[in-house]
Amino acid sequence: MLSVIICTYNRSKYIYNVLESLAKGTLPPHEYEIVVVDNNCTDNTASELDRFAAAWPQVRLRRFVETNQGLSFARNRGIKEAEGEGLVYVDDDAFVNDRYLENYKTLFERRKDASAAGGPIVPHYETGAEPRWMTYHLRRLLTGYLFFGDKEKSFPGDNYPGGGNAAYRKEVFEKVGLYNVSLGRKGGDLGCGEEKDIFAKMKAAGMRFVYTPGSILYHSI
Repeated sequence: MLSVIICTYNRSKYIYNVLESLAKGTLPPHEYEIVVVDNNCTDNTASELDRFAAAWPQVRLRRFVETNQGLSFARNRGIKEAEGEGLVYVDDDAFVNDRYLENYKTLFERRKDASAAGGPIVPHYETGAEPRWMTYHLRRLLTGYLFFGDKEKSFPGDNYPGGGNAAYRKEVFEKVGLYNVSLGRKGGDLGCGEEKDIFAKMKAAGMRFVYTPGSILYHSI
């Protein structure tokens, strides 16, 4: 079973959309659960989760409040609460393609050598068009853009999956430890580095992470 972990902080504008995109996917509901970690939201996130639960009762949705502020705290809480052997992190301000979860499930079944995987991250501009001043490097920095082609492969060079679209075998965290809570976002502080830290530890341990084009995340910008 897969556990989809969504860590959220005051993103009620988007949270229903990401949940609905998962529920509309091709993986049957009994093969995954959704774990939402509320990191001290002060907006109407709770009512949006209630709305989703009422609209999609067949999807197992579990909610937890993590009072320690910070994305790494929330991600670690998701690991502890997840019941699946595969963990899929999805950003709270995004939506995914239909075969998103099914693709991750079949990849882990097929690739016993893969400890983690990640797919494309494509910006979805709310204004309808990408700004004319956008460049490749700015796109990666500002939107999390990630695309390494339409073929499955090892991540090239020193690249690794984007934190908002990454899947792991749960055993990874038993071997390399949890996210470093001194790194990552905390409320309005836009820190980072916790994903890079995890993948550096995985690489040092000889673990393999795979780029898979079949799990696409569209990041709302």
